[in-house]
Order: sequence, then C-alpha cells, then structure tokens
Amino acid sequence: MENIELPSSLEYILDGAFRDCMSLQTVILPSSLTAISSNLFRYCTALQTIVVPYGVDTIEYKAFCGCLALRTVVLPDSVTTIGDEAFRGCISLQSVVIPDSVTTIRVWALSGCSSLRSIIMPKGKRNYFEQLLKEYHN
Repeated sequence: MENIELPSSLEYILDGAFRDCMSLQTVILPSSLTAISSNLFRYCTALQTIVVPYGVDTIEYKAFCGCLALRTVVLPDSVTTIGDEAFRGCISLQSVVIPDSVTTIRVWALSGCSSLRSIIMPKGKRNYFEQLLKEYHN
C-alpha cells in the first residue's frame, strides 16, 4: 500500500493502525479527524509529507516516530498538543511550523531530527519553546 485516502466520516484512527507500513508514501487525512493517535504512522519509513487537517487538536505519543523520509509537516491552528516523541527520529525532517494554537510540546517531540534546520514558533511562546526544543534536538 503506497497511497491511501481515508473516508471523510472518520473521527479517530486506532493506535498504531498504519505502524510499520514501510511502503506508505502518501496519506490524505479527513477533515473530520480529531487526533493523530499514538504510533499511528510509526516506522512508515517511506512517508514523505503529511498535512494534518484543521480540527485535529493532538498529535499523540510517537505518532510519526521513525518516519525516515518525512520532510514536510503542516500543522493547522487547531493543534494544541504535540505528544512525547511525536516526530522522534524523523531524520529527513527539515522544517516545522508550530502554530499559535500549540500550548504543549511534550518530551523528545523532535529528538533525533538531524536534518531539522528551521522551526517557526509563536512569538509569545518563543523563549519557552526554544529552551524545550534545544534539549530535544541534541
């Protein structure tokens, strides 16, 4: 399975539903989705781009952990929480835009993202997030 478009009525996907789908490259997520569940795309090593639809408020634990080819992540203004190790080990990830709506970034959310060159974050939360992300990126 390389490409998948999920039905528009889907609100939640069970934890780890696509875990280890190593040939998965493209996923179109429905706007009805409310969270990216734990381990949902963990070790989907061919996944390159993900657009999280507006309405999703949480990127859960290790949702994209080990997605080695992931280069681009687009998060909507509805996201408030980025979970523990959400993007850990995404070695091709180059840029992340953290929307103003994000209030919580959990431990090691971006650790091991060795190609990460740009993190755009809310101005009012910059000092807090910079310290947090400095620890994650090392």
